[in-house]
Amino acid sequence: MVMLACRMVTEQVLDGKKVYVCNCGLIYDDLLVAYACDEYYKAHGKLSEDITKKAVNVPHNLNK
Repeated sequence: MVMLACRMVTEQVLDGKKVYVCNCGLIYDDLLVAYACDEYYKAHGKLSEDITKKAVNVPHNLNK
């Protein structure tokens, strides 16, 4: 796992593919979208519907 810049976006491998995990737990295949999710979450304290639609994997605990 690699920390990218000083943000809370981490790079991981999921099913053999490089993905980016936002601090909120959502997983993206685009680094810039992961950063956008992280920034939105920090600024508003909640997830953005528009950004979360771009997630490639949503952990089960966020589906509740």
